[in-house]
Amino acid sequence: MMNLKLALRTLFKSPFVTIVAVVSLALAVASLGIFAEGEEQRFGLTPIAQLLRSDVPGSQRAMALMTGGWLYHVYGELSYSVRTGQPAMASARPRSAPRAAR
Repeated sequence: MMNLKLALRTLFKSPFVTIVAVVSLALAVASLGIFAEGEEQRFGLTPIAQLLRSDVPGSQRAMALMTGGWLYHVYGELSYSVRTGQPAMASARPRSAPRAAR
C-alpha cells in the first residue's frame, strides 16, 4: 500500500491533476476489481492487484506493461494486417518504445 500512497502523492504534485480526476480513475479501476473501495473513498489493492506488483512471486507486472503499452497499439492495427497482408507492427507507431520492466 505504501507504493500506492507514494504514487498518489506524486500525482497530486502535478498542476494537471485534480482530486476529482484521481477519484474517478480509482473508481473505474475499482469497478474492474483491481482496487477495493473502502470508507471515505479510501482505496486498497485486491488480490488481483497484488499480481501487478513487481516484488511478489508470480508477478504479472511486466506482461501488463507490455500488453497495455506498445503491444496495445499493435493490436489496434490488426485490421491493417488484414487489409494489406503486412505486419501490424509496421503501422502501429507507438508513442514510446518498449522498455524493460523494472
